[in-house]
Amino acid sequence: MKTEQQKPYWLPCPRCKEKTDVKIHEDTTLLYFPLQCPHCKQETLIHVVQLKMAEVKNIEKTT
Repeated sequence: MKTEQQKPYWLPCPRCKEKTDVKIHEDTTLLYFPLQCPHCKQETLIHVVQLKMAEVKNIEKTT
C-alpha cells in the first residue's frame, strides 16, 4: 500500500511574517505552542489546526 507524501509547510511568525524553524504537515495540530521566531526574537503562543494559525490572546500566567 502506497502512502501519499505530505507537503511540509514552514510556519511564519505571526508578528514579522518571516519563516520560522518549525515545519508542519496538513494534519498537524498544535495547541498552546510557544513559537520562537529567529528573526524578531519574539515568542508567541499559537494554535494551528488544518494549517490555520491563530495567536492565543489573554493568557494569564500562574506562578
